[in-house]
Amino acid sequence: RVGQNAANGLFGLAVGAGRCTFHICCLLVNEVSTPFLTLRFALVYARTTSTRAYALNGAALVASFALFRLGANTALLVAIARAWRVLGVERGMIGTHRTDAVICGALSALAAGHWALNVYWFRRVVAHAARAIRRYHAEPE
Repeated sequence: RVGQNAANGLFGLAVGAGRCTFHICCLLVNEVSTPFLTLRFALVYARTTSTRAYALNGAALVASFALFRLGANTALLVAIARAWRVLGVERGMIGTHRTDAVICGALSALAAGHWALNVYWFRRVVAHAARAIRRYHAEPE
């Protein structure tokens, strides 16, 4: 919840300042996969892990995670790389405006770390979903 609240607060600040709205939207769109994760926990709590609903939810979680977390975060990394090019190469600002260099450096490091964390979790989500789907197909109805 802390990350989601921070992203919501940053979004408000960014929109108000007219800055980084695309970058903040890339982070907010990550939350589209959250309902499938929440439903997964509800299905586990209800002891329905061998049902079709659990298997379909796992597939939806994988698809939404891939699209909205990996896709959005990859777009964010590309946008930051373009900002480095525009600020540093085309405008020559990185060497003369230290604040821009610090902001781009910090955004680059945070975005890369966030992307790597989502790749790690995606691998775990895929492995778990595959096990759930195999378990569903292995059990007689």
